[in-house]
Amino acid sequence: MRQRAFISVVRSIGYALAAYLSWSEIGLSTPRDTAVQIFNRLNGIPPSAERLDQLEALVAAGDLRGAALAAINDPRGSFYNVTLKDVVSRWTNPDNSPRVPLNDFTATVIGMVRDSIPFNQVLSGDILYTGTTTGVPAYSLANNNHYQFLDTQAAPLQTALTRQTQSQQTGALPAAAIAGVLSTRGFGDAFYKAGTNRRALAFSLENFLCKPLDTLQDTTRPDFRIRRDVTRAPGGDSSLFRNRCAGCHSGMDGLGGAFAFYDFNDVNGTLLYTAGTVQPKMNRNATEFPDGFVTTDDSWTNLWTQGQNVNVGWAGASDGKGAKSLGEALTNTDAFATCMAKKAVEALCIRPVVNADDILAVSEIAKSFKQNNYDLKGVYADAAIHCSK
Repeated sequence: MRQRAFISVVRSIGYALAAYLSWSEIGLSTPRDTAVQIFNRLNGIPPSAERLDQLEALVAAGDLRGAALAAINDPRGSFYNVTLKDVVSRWTNPDNSPRVPLNDFTATVIGMVRDSIPFNQVLSGDILYTGTTTGVPAYSLANNNHYQFLDTQAAPLQTALTRQTQSQQTGALPAAAIAGVLSTRGFGDAFYKAGTNRRALAFSLENFLCKPLDTLQDTTRPDFRIRRDVTRAPGGDSSLFRNRCAGCHSGMDGLGGAFAFYDFNDVNGTLLYTAGTVQPKMNRNATEFPDGFVTTDDSWTNLWTQGQNVNVGWAGASDGKGAKSLGEALTNTDAFATCMAKKAVEALCIRPVVNADDILAVSEIAKSFKQNNYDLKGVYADAAIHCSK
């Protein structure tokens, strides 16, 4: 009997040693250490003893994704209240700052991630998330009081947000205006206010495709959609227009017509949409080049499906009307999936994606993102696993 017990102990030690060696061989430490790493990457705080035991068991069983998802769903909600909020807040302002108040743009993205709503609807869906905290002011397109209250009360975003539809909550927006976060008040305040609505397109490309406008410059594209406010001879030099200005404006103005009916009234803080009527700012400064393109509706055409920007991986429609159809075109690209994976890896690894391992990880995570019905929560789970190695 003693001999049998001794053999059992030896075997247990052997199994434990073998498990430790197998984790070491693939670049990870013990399952418990790995569980701590995954949790910290996602939440920025240590796990509770109970949560750590749960994650350790999942990791030891080889279910790293299950462990990451359990960490995301931790009852303290740090992933949603801190990590994800920090990432998404940067998308809501031209300064790329996380230090901005919660708004309908940020809350809607966080709610979509929490509920695993296919994230390729983020620029097109009839989706809005509002808060259910006691005493919260009513949602309004004229102010941000609803979300500022949630911020002030430190409302737990993991549980305090409820899915609504923009069509029911806004009232002032017709169905044609609704285009995911592109028709939220937060987006309008940041990107439709003043200007010529080119900012709305430029930041959509940068935030959702990881394509800053200057990286898309292509002087081989035709310039027939460039508006009248762009001089064809800056500084008296027509070659400067052709060799520089047209490189961005040809594609940008071709797509930018999608936002022709949107504006933001900075005086009363209201998002505006004038169905069938082009906002005057779209055709301002017409004397710069009177023969330029005149915006008469909200049609758009994609001139970047040819030339160097085919690498965006365009799919689906190459022209359409309104922000909704443009949003669908943008989220159907390969660049959208890659961008969402890249942002997750950068946020959780706390480094830019430049080394070969990170680049490969982004590619694999983007592929999984599309295969799993654009579940962005899974993207962060996979990024946490990669960043914990």
